[in-house]
Amino acid sequence: MHRWLWVVTSAMGLVSGCDHRAEEPPSLAPVTRSTAEAASPSTASADPLAGRCIKPTPAVPRRQVDPGPDPRCPPDPTGRPPLRRGRVVFEADGLAVDVELARQDEHRRRGLMYRTSLPQDEGMLFVFDQRRVHAFWMKNTCLPLDMLFIDHDGLIVGIEQNVPTMNRRSYQVGCPSTYVLEVNAGWAHHHGVKAGQRVRFDNVEQPK
Repeated sequence: MHRWLWVVTSAMGLVSGCDHRAEEPPSLAPVTRSTAEAASPSTASADPLAGRCIKPTPAVPRRQVDPGPDPRCPPDPTGRPPLRRGRVVFEADGLAVDVELARQDEHRRRGLMYRTSLPQDEGMLFVFDQRRVHAFWMKNTCLPLDMLFIDHDGLIVGIEQNVPTMNRRSYQVGCPSTYVLEVNAGWAHHHGVKAGQRVRFDNVEQPK
């Protein structure tokens, strides 16, 4: 997609260079869990998420999108490049997604553009060399998507759910991440996947 079209220049800064930005309904803002809030009254043990930036996942997705490919989908001008594959495993229940790995700039720019189908338990994992607040758009992206922003240690720091097709708005969660997983729209809600959960990576080379 596309995509990771813009990188936010500072850990909590604004997207630079984004055109056609549109206002959307208010959503939950990122929060940083403090040690004081995380401590248990009985044990005073700290929450492992203390100090982490996480955008809470709403109980009900704030967007609804039309399923299936957008009829405005343009033809693919170059053909799909072959990409290495890996797997993202969700530690809470062992749920797994087989992924194509977008590690190079050219592959990250293209992302899932021009695709008209994506199996339900497959997706694309964007692997970045720098941990930043990453922002994506949906130019020439014909399928609605969920975007899971994942930190260097596998913590899901936020999810953009039901991202609509074929638009140039920017989508981000306001927290630094090293990976972004894209799957079909509705996948995260259907499987109960939320920010604050963790994943592990199989056959995914770690960023330098």
